[in-house]
Amino acid sequence: MQHAIPKDTIKEFSKFLIPSVIGSISIAFLIIVDGIFIGRGIGGQGLAALSTAVPVFTLYAALGLMIGMGGATIASIQRGQEDIIGRNKTFSLSILITLIVGLTLTVLQLTFIGNITRFLGAPDNLFDFVKDYIGILGLFSTFYIGGQFLSCFIRNDNNPKLSMIGMIVSGAMNITLDYLFIFVFKWGMTGAALATCISQLGFIAALSLHFISPKNTLKFIFRCFSMDNTLRILKTGFPTFLTDISNGVVIFAFNATLYRIVGELGVASYGIIMNFNYLIYLTYIGISQAAQPMVSINYGRKDIKKVIDTLKIALALSITFSVITLIGVNIFKFNIISTYNNEPNIVKLAATGMPLFFAGTLFMGVNSLLAAFFQAVEYSFLSSLITFSKGIVFILLGLFILPAFLGLKGVWLVILFAEGITFILFMLYFLIKKIKL
Repeated sequence: MQHAIPKDTIKEFSKFLIPSVIGSISIAFLIIVDGIFIGRGIGGQGLAALSTAVPVFTLYAALGLMIGMGGATIASIQRGQEDIIGRNKTFSLSILITLIVGLTLTVLQLTFIGNITRFLGAPDNLFDFVKDYIGILGLFSTFYIGGQFLSCFIRNDNNPKLSMIGMIVSGAMNITLDYLFIFVFKWGMTGAALATCISQLGFIAALSLHFISPKNTLKFIFRCFSMDNTLRILKTGFPTFLTDISNGVVIFAFNATLYRIVGELGVASYGIIMNFNYLIYLTYIGISQAAQPMVSINYGRKDIKKVIDTLKIALALSITFSVITLIGVNIFKFNIISTYNNEPNIVKLAATGMPLFFAGTLFMGVNSLLAAFFQAVEYSFLSSLITFSKGIVFILLGLFILPAFLGLKGVWLVILFAEGITFILFMLYFLIKKIKL
């Protein structure tokens, strides 16, 4: 007979869940509003250009979360083990890695901006749109990576509400600046990129308040460098990197396939679907990030019962949200699409593709949560395997096979194909191996 989950565990999970999910939704709202302003203010070409440029944006998130989740997970385990000095060294080293990675990325991106724009697949008529957007992003890459990194540590340092507030502040700034830069100043894609980047400065400014608050237990230690700990941070955070970088690979691969099958209109319609998908994806991330501190700390304390109870709560939430998403998308698809753009051809393509694309959410939430769970207990290989399978291998395989037989419909069904196969294979693996923590 299964034991009931203690009310204290549910209450503790809620303490992390509410700020984490609200914060994630605010970031999703930021991205959605960005897409709406570009779709309304610049048009179909702007949406296509945004979709083409997004892989660069996801690279920043991938790097920031790799360092942040890797460092914060290790620091949480060290906290459970009462290793305060080791925890602060991990925090300090994570700051150093963030600065090195961010500044290096800025130099490389600004040096090779033309090559990067071509590599992303921007056609001649969209080249300047995409180049302007990623050129601005390149100047602020360190701040974007830094915001993601800080959010992970501050949430785990008993201040999930500030992380949420920072995201809300960032979202509000982005909406205001999007309106000013696109509709008032008429700065086009450059204005959209500037609004996004300046809002990241607001995010970091809000998060920095943690270090003058009584809740702060993190301290910077200058003698923090350790190659072994650097590799441990990167190894632990690598599944998160794979999750986010796979989003960039997915967008790149979808864009290339849609340019070939339908052209610019197909990419613009995918831009709407992808933009709204961030709301779903980031909600799953919010649930996973709420579970991570409890899983890591209690794993460090060897309280496996509480670790499993936390996983059960998060799984129930993910499955419930998946069902709500499937129903909502099918009922309100035209309302969602018309918010972005009313061009008839784009609306028709997006309305056909949206229900098929979001069918994959049935498995997406569970797969994402399980990958995050195994990362939280430093089963990095298994976490990476789940992420790599669903996010890259089966996506590319699906794009190679399904459109050949089903045409455009096959493109929209790729997410269901990738997430479904990953779930089935992982369940078989789990039953055979019967993993023990």
